[in-house]
Amino acid sequence: MLVQAERALVELSRPGVAPQRFVELAAELSACPTRAIGGDMGWIGPHDCEPELANELFDQRHSRWGMGVHPRLIHTGHGFHIIEVLGRRKGRPIPYPQARASIAGDLAVQRQAMARENSLRSLIGEARVQGIDVNTLLLEESLRFWCHD
Repeated sequence: MLVQAERALVELSRPGVAPQRFVELAAELSACPTRAIGGDMGWIGPHDCEPELANELFDQRHSRWGMGVHPRLIHTGHGFHIIEVLGRRKGRPIPYPQARASIAGDLAVQRQAMARENSLRSLIGEARVQGIDVNTLLLEESLRFWCHD
């Protein structure tokens, strides 16, 4: 998958490549659910994507890249991503009363995830499993390597 992603990135980085080619390659190679719509993620913010993508797209003090295809693959826990930026717009702060419900929901989801992980780790600690690294199984995720914003 890495080799395919690198080849696709090289192809998309060449001058004069048709904009439709990104859509075609996303539909052909992507494992992301957005493949059905050509990899288009629409307008996203830092909390709408994986932390590694958010870091590349939003958290850099001086952006190393702007519009167009990002010059390198971005690796996340879900695989390798090719990013094409079609537009940027400034965000605006949300007053706390408006954001409160969203913050509470995010914290509840985090608490549930931590509780599940702690329960699994407790069960694993009590289990006598041989021949399998159960810690690795807990952390494995399916791979995808294409997303587009």
